[in-house]
Amino acid sequence: MKLILVPDIFGCTTEFKQYANVQKSILTQILNQGVEHVLVELVLIDPYQGHIFEFKNDTQAYEKYMSLGGHGHYLCLIKKVIEDNKDENICFIGFSAGASAIWRAIDGFNSDKKCQFIGFYPSQIRNFLDIQLNIESHIIFPQTESHFEVNNVIENLVHYDLLKISHTQYQHGFMNPRSTGFNEIAFNEFQKVFEN
Repeated sequence: MKLILVPDIFGCTTEFKQYANVQKSILTQILNQGVEHVLVELVLIDPYQGHIFEFKNDTQAYEKYMSLGGHGHYLCLIKKVIEDNKDENICFIGFSAGASAIWRAIDGFNSDKKCQFIGFYPSQIRNFLDIQLNIESHIIFPQTESHFEVNNVIENLVHYDLLKISHTQYQHGFMNPRSTGFNEIAFNEFQKVFEN
């Protein structure tokens, strides 16, 4: 099983890597409750490909993200990882720009393996509402977004049979301790994302 985590525009921060390792432990524990032993391999996709930046705020992170290729670049990185792992069971977890890029990358993706996608506050999803969704997915929206009405996007997504939608009371960035939208209660609530 490949657990592929894709961060927001802050990249693979120390906090993100800690979160990723916790998710790997939780998924390993869930998958190994039966007789069979399942190995979970953690894959991190980083928009900065290993370069660490200490951003002071969301705006600074966004400017750097866009200067290095933005959404198109991130989409290409994710598509390559999907292609490299197409014969594996995959669980994707993405955040903001990462979740939006996964959503676009799985458009039309078919696999005879077990695959699922969990996406937190993918704001760019508003521009890609009409994809061919073939894997179980769970989109977790913030209470509001500054550039669009969340309820309108949700209304356009409810027709997908394989999609679970959660509309939270939290702000965009609630899972990232470096984001202005971070919320510790929300972070703890969604720490066990596989049980939600």
